[in-house]
Amino acid sequence: MTLDRKIIGAIVERQMRRTRTLGSWPALERASGVSRSTLYRIRDADPRVEAATFERVGAALGLPYDALITAATHDLDGLVELGVDHELVHWVGKEIAKAASESLPDVGNAI
Repeated sequence: MTLDRKIIGAIVERQMRRTRTLGSWPALERASGVSRSTLYRIRDADPRVEAATFERVGAALGLPYDALITAATHDLDGLVELGVDHELVHWVGKEIAKAASESLPDVGNAI
């Protein structure tokens, strides 16, 4: 299973900034018990970050268990089943669609 680590980083950054008590990387570091350097690795989609670390960060952000991994597999229905806030599910869907459209080749006027 390939994980879209960019979407995980984007979710973490979005949720951190939207949470009054966790509005900064140092606050998320304290709440999750995950080092700031590892948090930056999550933000930067570093493949060395393990799934267990995503769970610790997700829990600190108040996300349901497995939400970050489920988002990283682009399973929007799964996010709904987990009880992820509908606004976040919608945002994730838009981010996935935006990334997909950016990766399409530009065919322009290739006729």
